[in-house]
Amino acid sequence: MATNRPDNELRGAARRMWPIRSRSLSREWTVHVSDHDIATRSRRRTLKDLVAAMIPVLADVEERGGTAEEMQLHANRILDPDPYNPYVSQSVWFAAEWQAAQPWDGPFKDWTREHLAQQCGYWYPADIVDCVADSLEPRRVSVLKPPAPTQDTYGGVYVATASIEPGFLLEDVGYLVPEVQAAINHKHERGQTKGAPADKWLVVALDGGNAAAQFDACFRPEQQQPCPDLGDALDLLSFDEVWILAKTFHGRRCVVLRLSNSGDEPQSCTIEIP
Repeated sequence: MATNRPDNELRGAARRMWPIRSRSLSREWTVHVSDHDIATRSRRRTLKDLVAAMIPVLADVEERGGTAEEMQLHANRILDPDPYNPYVSQSVWFAAEWQAAQPWDGPFKDWTREHLAQQCGYWYPADIVDCVADSLEPRRVSVLKPPAPTQDTYGGVYVATASIEPGFLLEDVGYLVPEVQAAINHKHERGQTKGAPADKWLVVALDGGNAAAQFDACFRPEQQQPCPDLGDALDLLSFDEVWILAKTFHGRRCVVLRLSNSGDEPQSCTIEIP
């Protein structure tokens, strides 16, 4: 299993509070929260607090009305941190050069940072504080599909998490290759299939959020870009075939990639999970 401890802790936090019901909501929202700085972000910046701040935003979007698709679009525009991220947007409300030029330190500087972040207009200013104070990337929230009318008493929020945005596609397979190759090397070194009378197969299940998002982005059926050639990047060693599996973040699907030591082209498919 290819795992990532901070990422797994974040996903565990999401599972413990999923789904989150709120009297303010009348629809079912499915959102993805990505955090590039899970390991270094302050423990005070919990996922629970982030989602609690998100609920009023979604409630306002519902009150505004429109089709479910329009609600999804409107919510994503509000939740996007880029217009308020000084390292991306170069906003005039707060700049790293301004912060560095200040002579004060201690509580007063902290208060000033907090005060300016509150004025930036972003729905969760605490992440902007972390961005400026500690150079942490603001967490990104994206609504994955149009919100559906609830079948329950109240609406709710279903949260998926990872340290990478859904649909993020690397130009190479830099993240997947070390994870999968390490699994192949580990099994090969143990020699458990030595002397096997037939073809030797290995199944590698990707359990880390980064790897699953990368895998889903590369090989989902609707992906129009050419898939990376994992067959050339990986050494299958003593195995005749290696099957790589990853469950997608949203939707009940499992992506499977079949690699062969015979030189055949990699094959991929998506399986719907009952």
